[in-house]
Amino acid sequence: MEQAPNALTKGSVVKALVTFTLPFLLANVLQSLYGAVDLFVVGQYCDAQSVAAVSTGTQVTQIVTSLVTGLTLGGTILIGKYTGMERWDKVKTAIGTTLSIFALVALALTALMLLFTSQCSPLYPINVWGDANCLLTVGRVMKRGGVLYRDIYEQKGPLLYLIHALAACLSDTSFWGVYIMEALAMTVALYAAYRLMRLRAGTGFSLGAAAFFGAAFASCTAFIRGDSAEEFCLPLLMAALAIAYAEYGRRAKPMRMKRLFVCGVLAGCIATIKYTLLGAMIGLCAVEGVLALKEGGLLRALKSAGVFLGGMAVPILPWIVYFAANGALSDAYAAYIYNNIF
Repeated sequence: MEQAPNALTKGSVVKALVTFTLPFLLANVLQSLYGAVDLFVVGQYCDAQSVAAVSTGTQVTQIVTSLVTGLTLGGTILIGKYTGMERWDKVKTAIGTTLSIFALVALALTALMLLFTSQCSPLYPINVWGDANCLLTVGRVMKRGGVLYRDIYEQKGPLLYLIHALAACLSDTSFWGVYIMEALAMTVALYAAYRLMRLRAGTGFSLGAAAFFGAAFASCTAFIRGDSAEEFCLPLLMAALAIAYAEYGRRAKPMRMKRLFVCGVLAGCIATIKYTLLGAMIGLCAVEGVLALKEGGLLRALKSAGVFLGGMAVPILPWIVYFAANGALSDAYAAYIYNNIF
């Protein structure tokens, strides 16, 4: 592995330290200003209860940020040590271990946030959210061998009901399984948000911002009851956004084919959960089309379209085969496509 161009072990120590620390200092200042700005805006337009809620939320966010920053420092010490020794194999191992720890922390934080905000949480004695009960009921029918749309009618996408069928396998008489599925989905969303922020900011700030994003999402009015199609589409949309920004944010060129294929797979999964949420993916396709036409003309644009559609086919075609084999293709079209439009 070649020597890094900004090696901290070469040249002026003062210059290297200033160059290295300033972005982290600015990131920490911005993180601290989040709470101040929130309090200022809420204090101008809302009552005392809202101000108290924002103040409490800011303290919780600060605790999470401090926890994450401590973990980051530990990983940074190891990475810095092995970088100075030019043991690049050890550097890769330290980075991988650090990311694994952060993934476990994200899972723990997700489970904690959803424990208080989702009605699927074991803290709630009963889930009064109608959609959640419908989703789990359909999942139970699928678990027992029933064919979706033919044996039981609902209007959401088949992948969403498959998730609830898996949840029913974990717990058929409660929402424990759904809670676990929610936690896994939110963990992926938080990790994707971290990777997105990491493209432009330091590790500590990125992790703190991801935690803030998760808390804001879990407590907002639209998702406070938990268990919705939007909730399970969020990790897919965040992953696609992180990939798109990594590609388009650094170079104004068409996306590399492997990543474009992955985005197509993500779009196909969204289409089989709730296809009306494909708006962001349509925007991605528009950007890709313009860049592809500019880069290589019509043939390049057609190639990009083919790769993206090929990725979408991966999660969609198995469902078409499933419904066709069970004589439910027309039922699936009527319930999920036609009735949601007309």
